[in-house]
Amino acid sequence: MIITLTVIILCIANYIRLVQKQKSETYDIALVECGALQKPSYNIQKEFYRFLTAGFVHFSVAHLLINMYCLWSMGSSMEMMLGPVRYCILLFGSIITGNIFAYLMGDEYSISGGMSSGIYGLLAVDVTLIFATYGIEGIIGNPSLLTALLLNLGMNFMPGVGWKSHLGGACFGVLFVSYLFYF
Repeated sequence: MIITLTVIILCIANYIRLVQKQKSETYDIALVECGALQKPSYNIQKEFYRFLTAGFVHFSVAHLLINMYCLWSMGSSMEMMLGPVRYCILLFGSIITGNIFAYLMGDEYSISGGMSSGIYGLLAVDVTLIFATYGIEGIIGNPSLLTALLLNLGMNFMPGVGWKSHLGGACFGVLFVSYLFYF
């Protein structure tokens, strides 16, 4: 749980940094200065690190709290199950892949951020393992999992939600668990 807790602390610290930067900068500039992904800054300066750092930038307190709750809920058990190295590969790989999806499919001036792509990677691993073990009945017969899935899928249709990064994170999660347990 040390990695999950460290990531949560870093996200909270970066949000505090964002709030402080907003006192002297515009909101968009503060987001980019705190590590968010924006196409123009990436194209000009080739800042590849933003594919990872964008996962640590949150747009509001609600965004931060929801993501940190989900990360703690899912990440703690996933970290214990996979071990620290595999867990880091899963979490950070999902964040990077999600932000690559957001970059490739996003609008010219959209700003991407949040831990959601990493969380979708964790969720994809959970769903894939449950499906592989119990079949579709394992998902349909689990009301809490089914509710979480439907809420997360429905949330992707809300304005301003980064469904592209969620898709990328989930794709990485499925590929990760497929490689890890089935090949």
